[in-house]
Amino acid sequence: MLSSLVIGACLSVSLLGAEPQVEPAAPAQVEAPKTLPVALVVDPVTKIDTARKLSAASAAKLKKARQTLNRCKRGRCPIPQVQAILEDAAKDFAAVDLLLTEASTAAASCAQVADTVNLEAQAAVAEAAALDQAGVANVTLDANALGMPAEEFTKLLAEVDAQVFAEDRILLVRDATAQGRNFNCSQAAALLAKLTASADRLDLLKVLKGRLADTQNLDVIYAELHHPADLEEARRILEGAELTWESC
Repeated sequence: MLSSLVIGACLSVSLLGAEPQVEPAAPAQVEAPKTLPVALVVDPVTKIDTARKLSAASAAKLKKARQTLNRCKRGRCPIPQVQAILEDAAKDFAAVDLLLTEASTAAASCAQVADTVNLEAQAAVAEAAALDQAGVANVTLDANALGMPAEEFTKLLAEVDAQVFAEDRILLVRDATAQGRNFNCSQAAALLAKLTASADRLDLLKVLKGRLADTQNLDVIYAELHHPADLEEARRILEGAELTWESC
């Protein structure tokens, strides 16, 4: 029985020689909405450290038992003393085994929580990206709503510029509004710049009335009118103009 205890204890020492490796939770690749509780990491590490110290103490006891057994060669063989030492060491190894089992369970819980935290972080980032994308879409819609799209307006402005007579230039703008096109005040000012006669300019403003998307910027249009009488008439035409959205 003594040899069985010694062999079992020695096997336990050899198995415990290699320190158990606990893989730390992989760092989150994205910012987590919450952090991993420190206690979850500390608990298994503390158990492993305790198991290592207890294993070292058990190894020292086995060494003492071996030294005691060596006395048998000299005719002195205190078997009861050796048995007591080995039984004490066996208790230590049982405690080590329990600690390592608990550490393994705690490490698994830590990993599970880390996975949950990482998934929540990824979900938060995905939600933020979706909101950002929605924001970009809204900005795009707002930009389109506040006047004619830039490429389309550039084409219209070129067509207006190609006309010789002011009536034809105004007619092109009238056709655009009839098709449901809207203009912002900067675009209206650019169209005004294509006309020189006050009467033509005021006629253009009558066409644009109700199709201006940003009436808070009417001063941009007024800046194109240099005659006080034209400015007063323009205010009479445009002030209080409300945007109509038919066929938008």
